[in-house]
Amino acid sequence: MITVFLTSTLKSDPLTAAENDERLEKCGRQFLPTGEDIKPDENDSMPAADSKSLWLFKVMNKNASDYTRDTYMSLGSVISKRHLITSSQTIIVQPDKHIQVLSWALDGTYVDTTCDERGNLAVPKKMAKNLNIMGVWCAKTEGKCKHKVFKVKKAWILNLCGRLRSYHKEASPLLLELKADDEEIKYPCLANDSTVLSGGEPLTAYELRYSKRKYTNPSFRDRQLTFDFYTHDKLFVVLNGKRPAYGDRGGPLIRNESGTARLVAINGDGPLPGDKAYFFDLKDMQEDLKKFAGIHNEFKGQPPSSTSTALPSTSTSSPTVPLPPVPSSPQPTASVVTKQTESARKEPDTATEVPRKEENDEDEESDDLFVSEEFLNESAANSLLILFVLSLLIQ
Repeated sequence: MITVFLTSTLKSDPLTAAENDERLEKCGRQFLPTGEDIKPDENDSMPAADSKSLWLFKVMNKNASDYTRDTYMSLGSVISKRHLITSSQTIIVQPDKHIQVLSWALDGTYVDTTCDERGNLAVPKKMAKNLNIMGVWCAKTEGKCKHKVFKVKKAWILNLCGRLRSYHKEASPLLLELKADDEEIKYPCLANDSTVLSGGEPLTAYELRYSKRKYTNPSFRDRQLTFDFYTHDKLFVVLNGKRPAYGDRGGPLIRNESGTARLVAINGDGPLPGDKAYFFDLKDMQEDLKKFAGIHNEFKGQPPSSTSTALPSTSTSSPTVPLPPVPSSPQPTASVVTKQTESARKEPDTATEVPRKEENDEDEESDDLFVSEEFLNESAANSLLILFVLSLLIQ
């Protein structure tokens, strides 16, 4: 028990800059299977796929109350070694769509909608820990099928309070922090400001597929959709295609960018009639993902050579570390240079020191008499002339 506690406390909080750099370097290298490749066998296993690394999961509420059984599960996508994004329908419900009151799926108690400035709500630990995350595929070992399972440490519902009126239509996204890092898992790259979809562009969506018994453990499928437009508030990516089944939310919308898998949106749709599907745009969540998860698209790392302290050039033309004004002064050592570059160093006052040196040079030039050696050696007459001039100066 002690080891588990220490692990869960150490493996928490947002990604560091170095961890996010690692995420940017590794993301997008693996696509999810499509079409015939995703059909499971009788054990829901997929021997042909590397189930340890596939990033699509089912998110379930372990003990949802009876009236929420239709929405107690959703698809979720791993977006880092420590985070997963899905739909909040697994954790809260809106019993009456005409009343802006939400309840926790676990026990039916009301949700205290005290959100931050962007409408995000921190989920109480009791509710977050009641979630189970299980891999869609399982790995067969000696005839047994074992699914990868994650436990949740923290959770946030994104943009909840700004959308209370329409929550019954499109449940807000749910960001989960896992208890432990998974170094094996693969994950997609995420949409950023440069991710702009064009009309008719093909995209791949994943959704739950319920059997005839509506609330039994569903399978899932992929759908090939085409982009139509962004909503005016930039919250949704709207696609051409029928709306998904009742209770099907949280699934990823994937774009193939020249061989890179990019998660551009997650399913937020409800069971409404129509031929348009609405997905939450990941670009709108960038600020929230950075705040809560340390996930962003700014690469902070630098090459190893740039982190070491290098000795400066001893040339006087160096603009960064100038030589001392006195020529006889020794060159700065490596430790001195390090201190100069790490802290603000006062530069010489060129308005006072440099002119003073020029004035001294002028005085020296007016008092000195320079005579070449060749002039003295030419003749005795020249020597007599010099003595005559010196006598005049002495007088």
